[in-house]
Amino acid sequence: AYELARKFRYKEQGELLWLACVGVTDAYIHARLEKCDWATLSKTLMDYCTGLFPKDRNHGKVNAEDLLGKDNGSNGAQQIKTEIQLSDNGRVFSEQDYRFFLLRHSSLLDSMLYSDYVYSKLRINTKKGEQKFMEMLAKMGYPLDECRQPFCFMKANLRRYLNDKLENY
Repeated sequence: AYELARKFRYKEQGELLWLACVGVTDAYIHARLEKCDWATLSKTLMDYCTGLFPKDRNHGKVNAEDLLGKDNGSNGAQQIKTEIQLSDNGRVFSEQDYRFFLLRHSSLLDSMLYSDYVYSKLRINTKKGEQKFMEMLAKMGYPLDECRQPFCFMKANLRRYLNDKLENY
């Protein structure tokens, strides 16, 4: 659907791309899409993101001449290009996210406890599994008081290093 809308230049492409990403992710999460099909579609959408938002290619900067497609006819002479910083507003980019349930809208503790992934890996339904989960948080250096707060209100350094800590434990 995104490719068809893109060909007809319907609406804003960034918004359509975002809706396509959400649709593909939803289909994969609810098992309406096989993993190999999801990988193919997500790779295609990632390529569209990189093409539509060139900031991903050059660490936040893009040359104005490249966006406009201008060639000043320098005939091999070194040309000075104008670098511009692009806004993050409305930008679609891909990154790995946690398999936690509604993490951005609840606490770290609740989102991990209600996550299908964590629940099955640690077998939290048993006392031993729940104890193992609490020990993991303690070894990671996350106090329970912080874990019970909404994720957006946790200390910044705890949120920033969550990915590194989870990889170690």
